[in-house]
Amino acid sequence: MRFGRSAALAALLPLWAGAVSAQPLEGVYVLPEAFKTGLTLSRIKVPAGTILRRVESEAKLKVCSETMTVFQLGLPYGRACFFDDDGDGTFDRVAGSSLAGPKTLKMPLPYHAVEISPVTALPAKSP
Repeated sequence: MRFGRSAALAALLPLWAGAVSAQPLEGVYVLPEAFKTGLTLSRIKVPAGTILRRVESEAKLKVCSETMTVFQLGLPYGRACFFDDDGDGTFDRVAGSSLAGPKTLKMPLPYHAVEISPVTALPAKSP
């Protein structure tokens, strides 16, 4: 039996969860596909399913990765941030950090909101 992306996201949780809570996490988003782009002096590489957390912004939605997704000279440098300026379910801009000026994306980048709990049981494999 094969498990979908939900199981893949649940598999990432033990690595990501730092505290035990029975409450679902809010403001959590993921990209369904991997994303790569170049910025001035750096490169952004975001694997599919990377956890993105909401941060305060004037944009309708601004999220930043919790893991290092920005690289300079091949070395981890920072966390990428994505902006949905009009609230249409696609990111319009990307930045190499929460302080860096964002770059407009050539094509809108879809994302998904997820409701997950830091304590999630993984499904057992069928024989």
